[in-house]
Amino acid sequence: MSGWDAVLVMDDALLPVLALQQIWLRIGWAVVLAWLALACAQRWRPGAQRDDRKSAVVALVVGLWVLVPGTLSPAYWLGLAFQAPSAMTVLLCLGALVRRWLAGSRLTAQQPRADGVDRTSLALSVLAVALGWVLLLDSFALLPVSLYAGGFGPAAVGAVALLGLLVAVVWPPRDSRAVWHTALVPLTLLLLVTLRLPTGNVWDAVLDPCGWLVLQVLLLRRWVRRYKKRS
Repeated sequence: MSGWDAVLVMDDALLPVLALQQIWLRIGWAVVLAWLALACAQRWRPGAQRDDRKSAVVALVVGLWVLVPGTLSPAYWLGLAFQAPSAMTVLLCLGALVRRWLAGSRLTAQQPRADGVDRTSLALSVLAVALGWVLLLDSFALLPVSLYAGGFGPAAVGAVALLGLLVAVVWPPRDSRAVWHTALVPLTLLLLVTLRLPTGNVWDAVLDPCGWLVLQVLLLRRWVRRYKKRS
């Protein structure tokens, strides 16, 4: 083990309880798929924006279906293919669910939106995408240190907390959505240090392959729209 590996990697990694890990697998995928069902229903079903109750019922049914034990649940197969979603992804989808359900309420309608680009969320997305590429290089042993193994140690947790704080200071959130995205970092770390979810590794807590791919698609779409406006 090299000098940097000795600093970053813990000899005894703290892992979550197996039963709690299985519960997280079901609940995590239930939240993610419920958000996906709600988004699809509101986007493609005629009149969905005028009647959000039916879309909410669709999301609830999908979420309850995921919680079904055994191989009848999509969580069983998704767990085999992708393991559990990251805490960041689950919290992000949970916030999106609440925001969509409250979209027609007077409270949400009266909230002013900040003008301009949400730089807080953009900065966090760019950092997450960059982290995913670095972890991909680490999976092919192309880095001088074992970055993923270092995710079990306190140094990586401190680095993530410091980056989240730095983003909030440099690009302070200006609306409720940006505030929620900024709060995701400490909430994710809180789940990690208290319950060790989902795997005890900080990189698995803040990022997963599905979320990483979605972020890249969203950033690419934003870049294309910005390029078309300039041209």
